[in-house]
Order: sequence, then C-alpha cells, then structure tokens
Amino acid sequence: MYRRLIIGVVFLVVTGFLAVSTASSSPASSYSLALRRYPYLTDVVGSYATINWATDRSESSGGVRFGKVGTEACTAHYVSGTNTAITVNGVLVYQWKAQLTLEPGAQYCYRVYLGTSPVNEIDLLGSDPAPSFWTQVPSGATEPFSFIVIGDWGRVNASGTNPSQANLMSLIAESGARFVVTTGDNGYPAGNQKNYGDLIQTGQNTSAVFGPSYWKVPGASMPIFPALGNHGNYSADANHPSLINWPLDRAVSTSGGRYVKETYCCKAGTISQEYPSTWYAFDAGLARFYVLHTVWDETNVGTASAYELDYEYHWAPGTAQYEWLKADLAAHPSVLKFAFLHYPLYSDNPHEATDTFLLGSNSLEGLLKRHNVDIAFAGHAHIYQRNLASADGVINYITGGGGANLGTLGACTALDAYAIKFTTSGKACGSAPLPTNASQVYHFLKVTVNGTNVTVTPINSLGESFDVMNYSFPSGAETTSPSAPTNLTVRAATGTQIDLNWSASSDDTGARGYGIYRDGTLIHTVDQNTLTYSDINLIPSSTYTYQVDAFDGSGNHSALSRPGSAVTQNMATYTFIPVADAYVARDAATKNYGRTTTLKADSSPHRRSYLRFNVGDLDGTVTKATLRLFTASSSATGYQLRRVISHSWDEGSLHDINAPAVGSVIGLSGNFISDTWTTVDVTSLITGSGVYDFALTTVSTSNMNFNSREADSNPPELVIETLQTDQ
Repeated sequence: MYRRLIIGVVFLVVTGFLAVSTASSSPASSYSLALRRYPYLTDVVGSYATINWATDRSESSGGVRFGKVGTEACTAHYVSGTNTAITVNGVLVYQWKAQLTLEPGAQYCYRVYLGTSPVNEIDLLGSDPAPSFWTQVPSGATEPFSFIVIGDWGRVNASGTNPSQANLMSLIAESGARFVVTTGDNGYPAGNQKNYGDLIQTGQNTSAVFGPSYWKVPGASMPIFPALGNHGNYSADANHPSLINWPLDRAVSTSGGRYVKETYCCKAGTISQEYPSTWYAFDAGLARFYVLHTVWDETNVGTASAYELDYEYHWAPGTAQYEWLKADLAAHPSVLKFAFLHYPLYSDNPHEATDTFLLGSNSLEGLLKRHNVDIAFAGHAHIYQRNLASADGVINYITGGGGANLGTLGACTALDAYAIKFTTSGKACGSAPLPTNASQVYHFLKVTVNGTNVTVTPINSLGESFDVMNYSFPSGAETTSPSAPTNLTVRAATGTQIDLNWSASSDDTGARGYGIYRDGTLIHTVDQNTLTYSDINLIPSSTYTYQVDAFDGSGNHSALSRPGSAVTQNMATYTFIPVADAYVARDAATKNYGRTTTLKADSSPHRRSYLRFNVGDLDGTVTKATLRLFTASSSATGYQLRRVISHSWDEGSLHDINAPAVGSVIGLSGNFISDTWTTVDVTSLITGSGVYDFALTTVSTSNMNFNSREADSNPPELVIETLQTDQ
C-alpha cells in the first residue's frame, strides 16, 4: 500500500527522440525512440506486479511512477527500476524491471522513465496515455473473471509481418480478460532476443513478440504468465531470454517453484548442458494455476527422444518438478485447478504427436487427475484440438495456433472431440466443421470463471468464436464456511508498521487461506499455514483497525474476526537506496563509470563520486537524516560528503568533464576500516520529499572504495527519521 506523496520537486518531462542504428527503421510514434520495448506486465500475483520495458543504452538509471486509479495521479509514487544489459539482433539495449507492491483487486496506472535527473529525465511514453491494469483477483474471491490462453506464437515472415497474429493481439487487448497464460514457444524460430525483438527493428524472424503490432498491444495492461516451449529452451546467452524477458520473482518464490538456468546431465547419453527450469503456481479467485515445464532440447537427445528425456528429467516420480507439483496440489484445496504445459497429452498431429510419456496414472496425467485438476492446456502442435478426459486423465486442450506456421492433422482418435487444421487445405475431427482458410485456425482461448462454472471460448483471428464449451466442476465444492479466526492481536511495531497475529480457523475441508482487512478494505491474503502479517508503509501517529477472515477452496468466507486496533508510533524511519550513482576520474575524463559496483574517492589521481536519492512518501517532520556507505577499503583520513546543487547529471552519461560542481562540506566520515558501514549526518540538507544529490570527495591520496547501488549487497542508504505531531 502506498500513501500520499508530498511533492518536493517539479519534474520537467522531456520526450527524447534519440538516434538509432541506421540498420533499423521505425514508424512515426508518440513515444520516445529511446524506448525499445513498450512497457508490459508480468508477475501480477497477490499484492504484487512487475513492470518491464527496454531502452537504448543512453542512460543507465530509470524507473516507474504510478498511482491508484480514481484516487491518485498516475505519477503519485516512484519505484526505481533495475536493468540488465542485453543484445537484440546486435543492438545494445537495457532490459528493465520495476517491482511494485500494491493492493489486490485494485486498478493502477503508470508511466516509465529513463534517467533520474529532474532536468533531463525522459518520459518514455511521450504523449501516449498512461496504461492501466488491475492487480490480481484476490485469492478466495468469488467475482467472475476471464483469462486468455495462447500458445506457439511470436513468428513473423520475411517482411517482418504476421497479420493473423496481429489480429489476435488486438482481439486479446479488447477481450476484457484479466491476464494471459501461454502454453510455450513464445518466439520463433529460436526464442532468442532477435526473435523477441523491439519496437524498431524489422525483418525475417525479427521483433515477432515486442514489435509494435504484437505484445505491445495487450501487454501494457494485461499481465502474462508464460510456459516455456522447445523453441527457446536452449540459449547460450548468460541471461536466458525467457527468464530475463518474463521475470516472475514473486510467483515463483510464493509457490516454491523454480525459474532458473541450471545444469542437466547426462541421462540416455545426453551431454551436460545448462537449460532453464521453469515451473510455478499462483492463485486468482477460486482457482489455482499451475504453469509447468514439459520440454526438452531436440538437439540433445542421446539414445532417447525429447519426450522421453522430458519425462526422465522432469516427470518421473522423485524428480524435482514432479514432487513439487504433487506437494503443491495436495496443499492447496482450491475448487478449481488449471494446468498449462507445452507438450500435448493427446494430439492428432502426427509431427507433434501425443506425449505418451506424460500419460497414465504414474505420470503427469495421473497426478493431475488424482488431485482434481479440471483442465490442462497444452501447445506444441500448431492446431486447435479439444480432447475428452481419458480414464486416467482430465479434459485437455491443444491451443497451438497463436501465430506460428500452422500444423496438420492425422487420423482422428476417439478422445478427439473437436480439432481443426489448415495448411494448403482444411481438415477437421470430431464435431468440427471443415475450415476453409488459415484465419479460422489461428486462435486463442478465452476462459471465463464464474464460481465453479468455466466457459472456454476459442476465438480465431477473424474474431469469430467456435467450439464454445461450458463446464461445471462441483466436485469438492461445499457450502460450509470456515470458523472465524480468533485471538487477533494488533501491535504497532514502528511508526510505519503494524504486526498482526491470529489463531487458525477450522473448516470441514480445510481453510484455504486468510484475508487481512485494514479499515474495512482487503489489503492482502495469505495461505492457510500463515497466521501472521506485517502491514508496512503506514502513516505515523495514525490509528488503524484490522480484521481477518478465513476462506476455503470453494470461496466460502468466514465471519470477520473481532476487530483490533493500534496507533502507529509518532516516530518513523525510512530507508532509501540511490536511484543513480557513479564516480568520475580525472585521468579518464570522458569515461562513464555509472554501472560499476564501486564508488571511489581519491585526491591523486582525482576521483569523486555522485549519489542521487529520490525521497518520497515521507510523513512528519524530518528529525534526522544519515547517509550510510559500506566500505570496500580502509582509510585513516576518511571522506567528505558534499552537497550538489545541480541536478543536471545522470548516471549513464556522467564523466569528469560534465560533472557538476560540488558544494560545501556537509559532513566528514572520519577514519574507517574495510567491510563496515560509515555514516555522515545530512540532517541539515534533508527537509522532506524531493530529489537530493551528494558528492563524495577526499583529501587523501590513497584510493578508497565503497559499494555502489549496483553491488550485490549493502548499497548506499539514506536513512531518514521523522516525527509526526498530533493530527
């Protein structure tokens, strides 16, 4: 939860149109040409969201401003972004992400920025309106919602176009769905950064995902939860394209999943190789979503097949993913469960055929059935196919028509209730009519959840729906509400934090989780094993009232607990890390050191460091401010901390020649040893919210080093203490 922002600085918004490679071309646009990937959403789970974008490398600092729709400006709050250097078809760019903590089930709007200078900062969206999005449907909520399923997409032809895929993207954006889940193969033919592309470059196999007509259209307002496919499974890049482009930190950590590149060796004669492991789960309303890893590198099969090796590495009992899924399914008694995978359980495409290794009671199919998974969605085969449940399995779909070259159908099998393909001609199975053109086969699924009723509506690239199915999944549903949580205790821990504890609820089928309400508004949900919560970012010297309820897997909610209230302390402490920092060197006067992991100070050769803090959401009067630096060297002399009046510098372009003049000394560190914190009192400078710049200098002729904001740990900190007078 973010509170009101006291505006301390007026920011000049500059739309920058920067030079691009002569090999690139771009249509006229209303956003900055420094923007290489339009902002898009991932990891929208619980109270969290991640905003992603890419830029050129003209600047190495930036961030997101956002606000709650209807009550705040879209620029009310600021979160600094982190970037990773990647290469897109030979072009050097930064891939960015900013992680937000928000209220569940609420709507927010945002803008993205390059640079942190109030003078030079670029609003990357230019004259485009601020995108808006909804946070995730709260766990246990009974409100209806829809989501999209799409697979095998991200392909362009020799001219860099794909009209059918572009139509699908526009239809998804207009669908009213809350989020998108993929069934893999998110970029063709190799799932590399060239295939993903950007807003500017065009050509064969280029910008098939992040081109202007594709994920830009729905992605700014609709989160995506990708499964991995065989196209893009292997990558020699240090930062795997799928992992860096689609970050899912919170979904993975809260579900105990895995989202990392690791070594696989050496079953059935396969060579040792690094591949991503990608599996995770999340909640939306009454449903739990399982995004699974069913894929293997088809160029590293040894004496087996890709399907067999996927089973041996990922789905044999005892493997990490199998045991994780078994445990998570058992621990989450949700009335609705959906699974998303790449390899198909049943397929009538002879080239991307049924994965027999996933079938049967002792493999994935049986595991899904034993734990009441309702529908499994797969891709890989570039067709549409709906299958009836086998004796060992569940209802399952193939949705592989997201934009890749369409596939074929062979013999129609007994479980195939409806399937279509179009290559040079159409073919159909089950009750499907014969398609007459490819546009009828390119498609996505819109899945609507309303209680225990689920409607699956396939929509083709012409905007036509087909094979609409209405399902009811009452198995496991019940109407008895859990008992209300008891013994709620509410205690003010600090001026901005209140801690809650309560006793467990009871339920005949087991509580699924708890909802935490502040002053009548749901602010968070936790699972059934969590009986504590810390509410942070509160206003000092303020009264808050809390209640907790319990909900089960059917969405039955208990009565609210007895209320508990607390008053936050009148003193508060806020900690900020720099939004930009860099050092400059007289003997390398035009070199930029904005991405180094150290800050430096030295009088011979001359070195000094600059730091910028964006202070926001302060409440009360500042009583003390301390700047802390973690040392990577020792010094008998110490450093001087100075004020910098000019905000004209930026991290990625600062060097000794253009560095702003430094002002008077604010404070001295004194001597220090390595691997410890040093502190300087800067209370005289900090008056409230705003942007503050500091310079680090020394009279010592011995170089001294400190951790920068890019260091793996212990970045610089500005610690501000405030006192709230009676309100």
